[in-house]
Amino acid sequence: STLYVPFYYINQFNDMDFKNRERRLDQTVVHELSHKLWYSLGGNESSERNWRLWNEGFAGYCAEVYFADLYPEDFEAEQTRGFGVHAKGKQKVEELVESHGKQILL
Repeated sequence: STLYVPFYYINQFNDMDFKNRERRLDQTVVHELSHKLWYSLGGNESSERNWRLWNEGFAGYCAEVYFADLYPEDFEAEQTRGFGVHAKGKQKVEELVESHGKQILL
């Protein structure tokens, strides 16, 4: 299988010195690897309406919280903002973790 990391997105602000681009790359890779982990845990793509909500929520939570110790000490993860599927999904995962603890993820 293939891991897709959208490098074009990372440089959307024309960061010519690549400092911010490099810092965001870590989080993007962890996010995309979390999608792969989701599929490995049985979260296959389906026509179910909430599939994308849980898929993106799991990846967002993992990239921002669960695997945060993978980042350099001075790294500040970009938080999911807004009201879209990423933010709503991450909120659902956070609610599960709050109710059942981090062990519910794996």
